[in-house]
Amino acid sequence: MDNATVHNGAVKEVLFIKIDSDQSIEQLKELREFYLESLQQGLCIIPAGASWELEMLSASPVVNQLAKERKAKGDVSLLKSVSHKEKDAILEKLQQYREKVGAPSFACLAQKYGKGDKEFREDILRDLFFYRIKVSDRVWIKLGEALEAEGI
Repeated sequence: MDNATVHNGAVKEVLFIKIDSDQSIEQLKELREFYLESLQQGLCIIPAGASWELEMLSASPVVNQLAKERKAKGDVSLLKSVSHKEKDAILEKLQQYREKVGAPSFACLAQKYGKGDKEFREDILRDLFFYRIKVSDRVWIKLGEALEAEGI
């Protein structure tokens, strides 16, 4: 599992954390979210038995190309992580959008910005808003961009 910090398409540092491979994809995704959030707060707790390594990488043409390809495809989930502060701001904007549009607000966002995206659906947006379910950083980023496009 790794986290790349990308600035202007160039990777600056990567943290590699080696985890047991007998875990499910969902468990690994949850661990990734945990590590990203804890690193953003300035603290990373690594379970006993897990190994880690911090690598400082210069921006290689291969890494830059990978970042550009992911960005071109709209896959920013590995290129940017969303802090708690940013999530709170997005939820506040979602509240403003809901007050402006009313009950169909989640459906409107999902229909307009979530076509073909299994993670950006009305039910997921509703559950995120009311129950604070865990969603990927990609969904947070997309939601923030959608609300910005709506003028919120």
